[in-house]
Amino acid sequence: MAAAGFLAIFNQKARLFVTGRKGLYDRIASEYHPSKPVIWFHCSSVGEFEQARPIIEKIKAAGDSYQILVTFFSPSGYELRKNYEYADWVYYLPVDTVRNAGKFVSAVNPSRIVFIKYEFWYNFLSEFKKRGIPTYMACAIFRPGQIFFRWYGGMMRKALGCFDRIFVQNAESVELLRGIGITNVDVCGDTRFDRVNEILSARKEGDAIVEAFTADQPAIVAGSTWWDDEVLVSEASDSFIGRARLVIVPHEIDSRHIRKIEKLFAAYNPIRYSELASLGDMSLAAGKMVGSRVLIVDVIGILSVVYRYARFSYVGGGFTKSGIHNILESATYGVPVIFGPVYGKFREACDLIEFGGAVSVSRSSDLARIITVWLSASAAGGVSQCEMAAEVCRKYVADNLGATEKIYRRLSL
Repeated sequence: MAAAGFLAIFNQKARLFVTGRKGLYDRIASEYHPSKPVIWFHCSSVGEFEQARPIIEKIKAAGDSYQILVTFFSPSGYELRKNYEYADWVYYLPVDTVRNAGKFVSAVNPSRIVFIKYEFWYNFLSEFKKRGIPTYMACAIFRPGQIFFRWYGGMMRKALGCFDRIFVQNAESVELLRGIGITNVDVCGDTRFDRVNEILSARKEGDAIVEAFTADQPAIVAGSTWWDDEVLVSEASDSFIGRARLVIVPHEIDSRHIRKIEKLFAAYNPIRYSELASLGDMSLAAGKMVGSRVLIVDVIGILSVVYRYARFSYVGGGFTKSGIHNILESATYGVPVIFGPVYGKFREACDLIEFGGAVSVSRSSDLARIITVWLSASAAGGVSQCEMAAEVCRKYVADNLGATEKIYRRLSL
């Protein structure tokens, strides 16, 4: 915590990490007065929260028998979801020490605890086990190289032993855990499939601007892109500009970054989504689109709608340490996916590559080649490679629905 305090002087995220935990117990004492049993969900950050969310909302939809506590370790998760409507309380998780674990658990006194995916805090888990509080891990996935399966991972193996039940995403995780003596495991899948499917099924309205921009030619949507992704796509652009339109939805939409993208695609008369939206009239917007081959979406919150207009997509993040962004929003629409080389931690990416619904590329020449193939129609009226990949995506998502219900039933609420 001292190190975090030092970093807080220079770093906004570290500052939130420190200041967000100040006065935590005073806040709990003043506002935490449960009238029903409390189920505590702990998430590291935003991604894990999206996996917890379908379970929380299933519990709430089933009645008002429980109250919900949500904790985050990361400031990005807490700041984004601190006002989540289905949580009765949202707090930071204190740093994992023996003292903090005992004090926090005494303060919140949960009836059940659900940790999401990768959260293995040894002192907290030991405290739960000591007190006999039913504790679960949901949406976990394990790989051979993780510390649990190394000779020096004894403490982390002990942490795994504190869970009453571990709900994993795949059968490989079951076998890995069985190899270290952990057998209280169920394959339930990943609740993100349910979450994304629910969101997209509920969104009946499209986007008039994107629909008009892509009306006359197939669209390639490059979503959640970073600079390396945008450079790669630009280097491959000669392979498709003229036969398809490009819609870019960058991860960062500050004006400096948008200007860089505009320069990168200057030859194709890029236009900003916000510029078209500001006109307030679709006939005026349509006139402004004439001659533009690239639409830059410089607003937040519409990416999942934009994917529905794509013939196929390129999802960014595959050249960063953390890896690719969410490809399920694309796949749920039956839109095949291309992404960069850093994807190994994402089960859905590995699966879709294996089944033929996705492709990973490292060079612009690889990207140009797959774009050429996926834009090509099949000879003699058969099914094109892109259409086959699209069917793979649709089937894969459909086959993986239902994790939320499985986990809910096993919580025995």
